[in-house]
Amino acid sequence: MNFQDFYDTVRTISLNTQKVESYYIGDVYTNWNSLNVTYGSFDININYIRRVDNNDVVNISMYYGDKLKNDSSNVFQCQTDGFNVIMNVIRHLKETYELEDYSEIQIFPFWQQFSDILAGAYADVNIYIPIDDVCEDFDKISDSDYGASD
Repeated sequence: MNFQDFYDTVRTISLNTQKVESYYIGDVYTNWNSLNVTYGSFDININYIRRVDNNDVVNISMYYGDKLKNDSSNVFQCQTDGFNVIMNVIRHLKETYELEDYSEIQIFPFWQQFSDILAGAYADVNIYIPIDDVCEDFDKISDSDYGASD
């Protein structure tokens, strides 16, 4: 799995989803607390990778947030949009990657202060990468490339 390719794929999917106007990679709190955020905003981050049996499990967080109206009358609409955006991204990712079963995915609504008051949804999702697909290019490196001697 190439991280840049993964992030590029998610960028394309998310920005072609209704309601998404901006895309960010990394810590959602840093990104959404900046002064130049465009809403509805999609944020993704790879949290960790762990080895389980014959797979590397890549855990990612996905967030969608939109700015609330002054009277907060659009909270539930923003949360619904968040659910739909995240499910759309997951549905498209399943075409390329092995993701956990839909019944295992939890999506959480939120209503929170960032640089603006936002509402939306977030999810942590696992992607399963067979170990055979992980480091195929690294087999071409010999011990001598690392300064090891015979």
